[in-house]
Amino acid sequence: LDLVDVAETLAHLADRSLLVVVAAAAITRYRMLETIRQYGVERLDELDEENPIHDRHLRWCQATATTRVAEAAATMDATAEPTTAIDTGSRASADELRAALQWAMTAPNRRVEAHNLAVGLAQLTSARGMTSESQRRYEQAADLAADDVTAARFLTLAAEVALSRLAGDEALRLFRAAADAAGRA
Repeated sequence: LDLVDVAETLAHLADRSLLVVVAAAAITRYRMLETIRQYGVERLDELDEENPIHDRHLRWCQATATTRVAEAAATMDATAEPTTAIDTGSRASADELRAALQWAMTAPNRRVEAHNLAVGLAQLTSARGMTSESQRRYEQAADLAADDVTAARFLTLAAEVALSRLAGDEALRLFRAAADAAGRA
């Protein structure tokens, strides 16, 4: 399909209330109603197309994570306070990343991609001042790490985020887990 056909198709589906239009300053996004999404998943499963669609979504999310992390880093300087206000595009992207991470974690051959998405989400949520989620995502990255050296690195990052949240017990637990992983390495 060319871009005009895609735009017309999206408008047609929105006119029939199968998609919800989410307008933002820079971009218009479309969201499926949950019942429509569930029906679509069932149809994809019947046609044996669910995994290829998830793979394409995962590739898009990986590229989006890279872009969003770079954007977040570019907007912050050393003295700026992180903002908890996420614009609609960033929030929608983060939701997409979370969904892709959830799927990738259940796909045995997508462990590396799941790890990379967890890292991207940890960095993005950290830059946005969402430290609780950032800590959880660094812990997920450690769980998905290919080796103990990498696990120790991400457990240490999770511990540092816990310290920034003044969560000393969690920081101690994570520093100990990082030391254990480093010892195994």
